Amino acid sequence: MRRDFAILALVALLALGSCTGVDFVIPEPVQKEEGSENTQKPSEPNEEPEEPTDKPEEPTDKPEEPSDTPTDPDTPTDTPTTPSNPTDTPSEPTYSAKVKWVASVEDLEKLTIVAGDTIVWRSGTYSNVSISLSATGTASKPIVLTGERGGEVVFTGSSQLKVGGRYVEVKNLWWKDPSKTPLTLSGGSSHIVVSECAITGFGTAENSKDYKWVSLYGSDHTIRNCYFADKRNMGALLVVWMESGVVPRHTIEGNYFSRPYSIDNGTNGQETIRIGTSDYSLSRAECVVRGNVFHECNAETEIVSNKSCGNTYEGNLFRASEGVLTLRHGNDCIVRGNWFLGEGRSNTGGVRIIGEGHRVENNYLEKLRGSGYKTAICLVRGEPNAALSGYAQVKGAVVRNNTIVGCRYSLHVNYGGKDGMTMPVIESTIADNTIYCTSGGDYAVYLYTSPAPAITWSGNKIYGGKQNGVSLATLSAAPSIGSVTAVVAKVESECGPKWKSEIKK
Repeated sequence: MRRDFAILALVALLALGSCTGVDFVIPEPVQKEEGSENTQKPSEPNEEPEEPTDKPEEPTDKPEEPSDTPTDPDTPTDTPTTPSNPTDTPSEPTYSAKVKWVASVEDLEKLTIVAGDTIVWRSGTYSNVSISLSATGTASKPIVLTGERGGEVVFTGSSQLKVGGRYVEVKNLWWKDPSKTPLTLSGGSSHIVVSECAITGFGTAENSKDYKWVSLYGSDHTIRNCYFADKRNMGALLVVWMESGVVPRHTIEGNYFSRPYSIDNGTNGQETIRIGTSDYSLSRAECVVRGNVFHECNAETEIVSNKSCGNTYEGNLFRASEGVLTLRHGNDCIVRGNWFLGEGRSNTGGVRIIGEGHRVENNYLEKLRGSGYKTAICLVRGEPNAALSGYAQVKGAVVRNNTIVGCRYSLHVNYGGKDGMTMPVIESTIADNTIYCTSGGDYAVYLYTSPAPAITWSGNKIYGGKQNGVSLATLSAAPSIGSVTAVVAKVESECGPKWKSEIKK
């Protein structure tokens, strides 16, 4: 009876539909969307002759942590170029909705990408892969490109990633032994976050070929918690490129940098970070470099080369690095709250000041044993009518509240490294610094008196060591210097990707 009644009810319902013009449709099952990525390659401005013409771009925004396991993801039809087992693991990590799985450029090219999508690149080793992603997300719904698991998606050889668009996040990718620029964020792009990535050159030979590892164009990008080690070729490791009418405003934070090898005994052009170029050095960049670790960055004198205005360097740790943070060109920069630990090595230094309006404050500098430009704090003489690529006069500098312990030259002031540097340091203040010389042969202050500088000295606490060109009051008892061990350990533990223990030489 019940079955007959159900049949009669269904017949009546269909009759009603035909009378009313309403169609009753049985819903199709929802199909999972699969696809690939936009491969359009935005053109790059040619800022500097040494910059390679084929600069890779990489999506750089920090992807969201996925939360839902995609239901039965399709197996990609293409295997990786040089597949090193891009496996479909039985237990997939969990990701949020709108997840799209890829294992090749061809997979990416099939995708229709919309704001909020997460693209997961399957684990494996991929050789000579050129990826271009240009996409537009939003602040609340970024587009995410992530490796399936940190340390398991590896690109080798000439592999490159170029990223354009807005609000894109890239994470969990590793470039090993690159032969071209692995990562480029394109001109016109903005708000791209690159995090939890690595570029290493442990298996490369030293060579003079010039290419960068990371090239940043556009504005408002973030490079966060990445790992960069053993670049063994010419060219800066990470470069912020200045473009006409663009204020970069990038943030570089929580990364690990190591560059122990030097080509041709420190030839210029081997910076770990460079922000700007001399041509644009009077333009504002307003970048922030904070909380990074620079360990054994020995490639050349300028570990960090500032060549633009309005940048801030704070909370960074420099360990056993044979060079200095150099304010080479540009004005109005801040160097604040950093730790420079030379560990007694030769050629280790702190900060070199050139230009106008810089502030060097609240830094801790210890056992830096360099000389010349590579001293704890060095204020440099300028050149008359200096070209943009020359040495601008130091004017309006403030060096305050720094703690300098056991350094060969604590304050190296009005120093000229070559002929023609005849413009003295003027209108500058050196105040409230604590200087503790642990060796009688070290200099607390070495001031060059000709040409005569114009410096206000105030409230400095000096114990031990020698002075040249000035006679400042000294302490009769050694100052109490607190330990920095705990804070240094915290900075080191928080830098780099969560999976950095997987990175081995």
